[in-house]
Amino acid sequence: MGCLTRIGCLVVVAGAAAAGYWLYGDQLPSKLATAAGRVADKAGDAAGVVADRSIATRRDTTPGGSPDANRNADRNADRSADRNADRSANRNAEPRVDWARVGSDAAMPTKEIAALSKRDGPAFVTLNAAELAGLLSAALPQQLPTSARDVELALRDNQLLVRATLDVAEIAGDGTLGRLLGIALAGRDTLQLGGTLEPLRSGAAQYRVESLRVKGIQVPPRLIPTVLGALRRGQTPKELAPNGVGMLLPKAVADLRIAKGRLTLYKAVPTP
Repeated sequence: MGCLTRIGCLVVVAGAAAAGYWLYGDQLPSKLATAAGRVADKAGDAAGVVADRSIATRRDTTPGGSPDANRNADRNADRSADRNADRSANRNAEPRVDWARVGSDAAMPTKEIAALSKRDGPAFVTLNAAELAGLLSAALPQQLPTSARDVELALRDNQLLVRATLDVAEIAGDGTLGRLLGIALAGRDTLQLGGTLEPLRSGAAQYRVESLRVKGIQVPPRLIPTVLGALRRGQTPKELAPNGVGMLLPKAVADLRIAKGRLTLYKAVPTP
């Protein structure tokens, strides 16, 4: 029985590893490392609390302890507790993100696009998140479900972040998977996407979604195309990647790059 039990455990472990790799692919090692790091952090915090309590206990139970020694022990315990609290706060703190609202009230970068459209204009222009929100105020909402509200975007490092509140059942899709997800994902919640922009042709680009979070759950990379398939509306360009969302741009734009939280649009070479 012991041998059979061990074989059964190995089969379960192997199956779990295969499922994890299928869902997370090359990201599995980093996911495991992150999980291990969180466990180690929690263990370290717990050890710190135990040490603090041990110091306090020794102070209280040491016969004839002087007031100065007790005060020193209190200070040491307070410093240790503060260090543990600071470490925990730093681990849980997320990088600051400045979100810009996408909608009719967003400021359209009219001057920048007009300059890019001129034959003798600049070869490129650079936009911040608020200007990009104005540029995509018409195109981006059309790529989201009709229930999407409060659409916002942000530029962080080399990524475009998009978030909106919506009826999360709309991302479930069709078929058995859709029916199961539709039951689990009910009500309104925030959907957040993260990814990069790349050109398709002059006047068109695709948003390649690399991360997708809904109801606080990070969707495995292999399931992102399935979710996006349920999200997309309208025509899908044939050159669109499985994890891509199409976006229309001014005809004057031939290329684009995100770097250091800014978007650079490059001019299309005019036809003689």
